[in-house]
Amino acid sequence: MRNLRSFLLLSLLVACAAQPGSYTSAPDGVDSPDGPDAALQTKSEPVLGVECIADADCGPSEQCQTIYCITTPCPPAHCAVRREFSEAPDLAIPDNDAAGLSRGFVVANPGTSVASLHISAQIRHTWRGDLRVTLTSPSGTEHVLANREGGSADDLTISENLPVFDGEPASGSWTLKVADLAAQDTGRLVSWGLTFSYTEASDGPGREVWTSVPVVVESHHPYANGEDHVFSLREFTSGATQVRLTFAKLDLERGYDNLDVVDTDTGRVLRRYSGNYGNFTTQAFSTGNLELRLTSDGSVTRYGFRIVAIDVFGLGCLEDADCGEGNFCPVVRECATTPCFQACGVSPLGFEDAPCDTNADCAEQLYCAGDGTCQPDGSCNALADCDAEGNIYVRILCVGNSTCEAGRCGYQCGTPLLGVEGDPCSASSECQDALYCAGDGTCQADASCVVPDDCYADGNAWIRPACAGTTLCNAGSCAMDCSPPPVCHDGETSARDCNTCECVAGAWNCTTRSCPTPGAEGSTCGGIAGLRCAAGLVCDAGRGTGSCGMPDRAGTCISELSVVCSEEYAPVCGCNGQTFGNDCRRAGVAEFDHDGECSLSTAIPDNDAAGVSTSIDARAAFTSTSAQVVVDLTHSWRGDLVVSVTAPNGRVFTLSRREGASADDFHFDGLLDLGTESAVGTWTLNVADLARYDEGTLTRFNVTPQPRICATPACAPPPVGCDYVGGDECSCGRLVCDDCRVTGCGLGQSCQPCRTTSGSNFVCLPDGSIC
Repeated sequence: MRNLRSFLLLSLLVACAAQPGSYTSAPDGVDSPDGPDAALQTKSEPVLGVECIADADCGPSEQCQTIYCITTPCPPAHCAVRREFSEAPDLAIPDNDAAGLSRGFVVANPGTSVASLHISAQIRHTWRGDLRVTLTSPSGTEHVLANREGGSADDLTISENLPVFDGEPASGSWTLKVADLAAQDTGRLVSWGLTFSYTEASDGPGREVWTSVPVVVESHHPYANGEDHVFSLREFTSGATQVRLTFAKLDLERGYDNLDVVDTDTGRVLRRYSGNYGNFTTQAFSTGNLELRLTSDGSVTRYGFRIVAIDVFGLGCLEDADCGEGNFCPVVRECATTPCFQACGVSPLGFEDAPCDTNADCAEQLYCAGDGTCQPDGSCNALADCDAEGNIYVRILCVGNSTCEAGRCGYQCGTPLLGVEGDPCSASSECQDALYCAGDGTCQADASCVVPDDCYADGNAWIRPACAGTTLCNAGSCAMDCSPPPVCHDGETSARDCNTCECVAGAWNCTTRSCPTPGAEGSTCGGIAGLRCAAGLVCDAGRGTGSCGMPDRAGTCISELSVVCSEEYAPVCGCNGQTFGNDCRRAGVAEFDHDGECSLSTAIPDNDAAGVSTSIDARAAFTSTSAQVVVDLTHSWRGDLVVSVTAPNGRVFTLSRREGASADDFHFDGLLDLGTESAVGTWTLNVADLARYDEGTLTRFNVTPQPRICATPACAPPPVGCDYVGGDECSCGRLVCDDCRVTGCGLGQSCQPCRTTSGSNFVCLPDGSIC
């Protein structure tokens, strides 16, 4: 087709590793892989799709689909249907006992079939030829994995794909049986396992199902010495994608006479049988072009073989309904016997006048016309067909109008008629002079408007007043409001010194009260009078007895960056919820609440993804871009918890994502760096418990902004005076970080106060000291 009518599917392979874990209960008569107490070892309350860390977080028929990724953060893993089953029972195999040892797994994945199945097994034994090993599916199909082969050799290792089970229901009990059929030599089943790929179960005959063909193919009984005879099976199996053979009997002289299953396309021997097998069904062979070759030596002969049925498998059909939309079931069968299958083919695309819904329904050089039929490119039943998607024809390079005449698309070339007022348009060039294309898609007069944007529309010519104002669309005409632009929005309020201001008609209207003189260091501040401190000072409520946040709580004016504090740890709790190392470090930063650390005793909701949150309005007397964060939790199963901290800039730090398994409690004490953004502001802690049974309490959360480390360059001669208001350079003679607590001057210099970005004043004395 000329149009793009195919889809490109890009598959990104995410490497996942399924971890071993617990199993479901075994069927009656089959030993349980984990024993009666296996279910007590894990917490198995989640369901399919829940985020997980290990198999213990998932249900009994699920496993944690762990994701290995090369970038971080890694996406969470989720519980998935179990595909891998394995155990290492190391159990003795009963000696000379046909009942043998049985082990099993239960697959819980309803509505699926086996797409592929792999088995592995490790058996220790001192005479491999004693062993018969079989695997039985939930449907009752028994496949022989080993039948007394290997003679006196030790041990048996099995690792093979089992296409014989392809297409069978996956859910149910799968049973491995190991039987020792001779006395004296003994052994043990060390380990074994199954790995599945699932597909949706087929639901009709001929749709990837096995179909049995009853036949009789047999040798002479007994066969002759020196036999070399070929039996072709292609008349029964040609066209199949898989074939398996059912023998009523197969009995050859072991080690000397052989029956080979041969792929006639490659000449390769797919399987060789020698010995007595009795009644059995073979594995599935992945070709329908098969033949059997019987060879014998010149000595003993036995019964030979007799085949009574051949099972064939393929994508097939019995009628069109089996093939799905867009396909059909052909009349000619692909094999010579019945019942059999037919291969689905793609239905031919519609030809001219065939019904259609889209262009994809029509053959090459046809398109789906407006009347719902396939028509040739360039043809039309209606004018709209000439611009229909998929209708390819040569359009005349002229200004004109499309035409549909005598069923063919064309153009009527000529000068186009420009639109009058009210005519539809897509650009102003389609409208007559003194008209433009307005926002409603019609031609309108210059200087008119339908919406305000029309006044600046391309092609709309109108005289704009020479003022800086606001565009208006009033009564359908463009205009400008040349009144002074507002400085505020009506109803807004603000504070200026001790006065309050309200926005009225776009301008501030402020009170004119006489404001008290700002207090010097040591003066009373705050209280009912709302006394303020001078520049460079802050009001510290001290260790008063008032409650946190009370507006009339009085304090004392102190330097915003107080004197250097000692390192003594005598913690106090500020009204902002932050624990300070001592009261000196709190002063001027936050109101005093109580002596001792700020403590918590908050229960963490069990099995609740929302969890519990608490916040701290972290403050400091300096600029900070990092903070020391401390978190303490008590909990009886640390692996249930997700702990995260959100910084003032919105960045989320994940401290734990269900780590630690069954260990108790959680503690974090570390520095969180925000790069160039401020660490002063609101920090929020969230703790979520994502599994049942175990519970805990949030006992501590503290955030302490950290000062930057200052460089100490040499002093330089200062200017006569300085009034520093920003950056990292103090013009009084020394470079300092804006959060340093001390600075200095050149010796012998007389400096004026220097202001850091945090607002503190330092007076540099002539001898270079600081006051």
